[in-house]
Amino acid sequence: EGLWQRSQALRPDDLARADYFGSHLCRHEDELFVGVPTDKSQSWQNGRVRCFTQNDGTWADTSSIFPTRDIAGNRFGAAIARVGDWLAVGESGFGTGSRDTQRWGAVSLYQQNDLGEWRYQKRIENPIKGLGGFFGQELLAYQGSLIVLATNQQEKKDDPRKCSVYRLDPNTEKLT
Repeated sequence: EGLWQRSQALRPDDLARADYFGSHLCRHEDELFVGVPTDKSQSWQNGRVRCFTQNDGTWADTSSIFPTRDIAGNRFGAAIARVGDWLAVGESGFGTGSRDTQRWGAVSLYQQNDLGEWRYQKRIENPIKGLGGFFGQELLAYQGSLIVLATNQQEKKDDPRKCSVYRLDPNTEKLT
């Protein structure tokens, strides 16, 4: 009485050890998006988002969203947020090299088509490059806005950390 009880375990068959399945979740109506930022099905820690749909109280694994670029250490799925028909996926390890100064992070934006499939539209890269940043490590959707946190975002050493806010334009239905 009054205690939480597990109703279902979500455990895809192809999970590997240390994939961090479920490290980030986003629910919208009967859809559940589960981040797997260190998924290795494409390359080392490239990541993916698993999509589940609820029907009659049961969740089913229906599809996966993979990053458009196969970059080892990308951490696609580090954060997930839904803004209207848009799905924002954090890629906190996105960049051009192996060192933190070459990995500034990004957020990939997907839009749902009439068939319910998620299609890549564009990538918002960290506007500040150089000292790392992990842009896209945390995402928050709020009243048509997408708030992006860069947990180590600095233009110069010892600068305060920064957040970026993107708004959904109701006329164009684009995040700006």
